[in-house]
Amino acid sequence: MPTNKTKQIFAVTSGIALLLIVELFSRLPDANSLNDWCTTPYAFNYHFGMHSRFLMGSIFQWLLSPISLHRLYLFILLSTLILIGLFAYFYAKTITAATDKATIGITYWTILLMASPASIAFLFYWGNYGRMDLYLIGILFIALSIADKRHLNNMIPALLLIGMAVHQVFLFTYCAVILGVLLYECYRSQFHRGDVIRLISGIVIAATAFLYFQFGTSPLYYESAGGVVEILNQQSNIPVNEKMIEYEYFKSLSEHMDAFVKVDLKDRVIRGIIVLILMMPINIFIWRFWHNTAKLHITYRLLSLTPLAILPAFILTIDWGRWFAAVYIAAFSLIAYLFKRKDPVAEIYFEKLSEWIQKQPLLAFGVLVYFVALNKFEAAAILNYATHIHLFLQKIF
Repeated sequence: MPTNKTKQIFAVTSGIALLLIVELFSRLPDANSLNDWCTTPYAFNYHFGMHSRFLMGSIFQWLLSPISLHRLYLFILLSTLILIGLFAYFYAKTITAATDKATIGITYWTILLMASPASIAFLFYWGNYGRMDLYLIGILFIALSIADKRHLNNMIPALLLIGMAVHQVFLFTYCAVILGVLLYECYRSQFHRGDVIRLISGIVIAATAFLYFQFGTSPLYYESAGGVVEILNQQSNIPVNEKMIEYEYFKSLSEHMDAFVKVDLKDRVIRGIIVLILMMPINIFIWRFWHNTAKLHITYRLLSLTPLAILPAFILTIDWGRWFAAVYIAAFSLIAYLFKRKDPVAEIYFEKLSEWIQKQPLLAFGVLVYFVALNKFEAAAILNYATHIHLFLQKIF
């Protein structure tokens, strides 16, 4: 018979998942309008060589061969529903771990993330539907769900390897937070040998895998991106982007920088600054949490810096919307993990947050409405609201 605790976790998980599923189907793109930058990796498999981004295509083709756009659409949809389940379960476990004094605070924290532009719903719109971020975030929540589970947490180094095989940008997005959680578990256990070995092995595996997939893989066995596209078009009707293939597998990093990163860089920086201003209420929430740890063990200082591991992605690519989403998902989830582990700083913080919400319910509700109005992060377009503000400022000045 399920216990009351189990029933409570199931109920909260179902509630969170239901809200996200409703949002998913309200945003779900048509199969024929998918972004070919997102669908291209699924057309590849390891017959083309050992490259990053080929893992999910290999799994997709193994499960649903012969492949087609319709089958890919269903595969991405199923993967998205699994991600929703993982997100809902992690935050349900976090909420149900709360004391009466902190329940309102941690519940609000969860709803705030879901309402914000950084909600996992940023993956539901056509431009991000099927992005490899889908699987990287899934790995994050699997790791956060098992990091405090004896024996199961030994799987985390393997999860880091899988994440790097999905996409090497994992090193800069969610990998650092997972390693941060392993560091925190070392701190809690007073650096017990098993926890230290787990952390060190995770660092070594992640670094080695990144170096291999970024610099150690052999070139594709074709003379040009056009030849690859011709082969891929013969095997299915999945849209593939020749430019994406060319700059990912046939061009150098400097050529990539010239063609993408240096173009409209000034505008991108301005919009990025606007995003940070628009996200100020959340920035304050996060800052206040880490400010409370300033005089504690250096572990907390290192944890507070883990979301900043994303900086190389901002420098080397143009999909700033995805990276902003990664920063906030990582920051929210790391703090939620500390609360789930009953960290004293986290417990006090969410008790105080509960008190603030009870004293200022209209303001707390207004913050949620404000972030819902901002909509969700995109990719290279970053955030539509920030774009409109930038264009408005250009007309004035």
